[in-house]
Amino acid sequence: MSNADGLDFYLQRDPQGWHGFPRASEAELVRRYPFSEGEGRARRGLDRIDYRFRALRQPGFDAPFLFHLAGDTLAFIEAEYWSLDAEICAETIKALGPPPERMDGFFRESAVASGEWLYPARGIALCVMPATGLIARWTAFPPTSRDFYRRAIQITQPAREFEEGRRP
Repeated sequence: MSNADGLDFYLQRDPQGWHGFPRASEAELVRRYPFSEGEGRARRGLDRIDYRFRALRQPGFDAPFLFHLAGDTLAFIEAEYWSLDAEICAETIKALGPPPERMDGFFRESAVASGEWLYPARGIALCVMPATGLIARWTAFPPTSRDFYRRAIQITQPAREFEEGRRP
């Protein structure tokens, strides 16, 4: 059995299966999942860590899951627009319970006051839109500390097409 096999639960909307985030290699992931062609790049966290990501479309989700890789190892998975159904979002939030940490965050170009909900022991972060309660972004990662999440995973500034000083 591959470490990637344990990720299947994360690609469903059932929070009961979101635990024990496995460390999988890119080779294991490619054998397990039919990723879209190509890859993207992202810079995340206060430490501005560079990641590559591969996209996986799943039935029932409007946006692909992005598998972020640090070198050859899966670092975290993320999906935008977790659901546009307020009831599904409310059920997910209820199942997770109150977040141990709430912080200001960003969704695309917008700041979201107290919208970043962090469950560090579970390895889950949500970006919850205050006006609607919709989960605009869902992130899964190995259990970690708030500090490591902020330094290595959190989106710490609004999205821009190009970072200053960097052009393709």
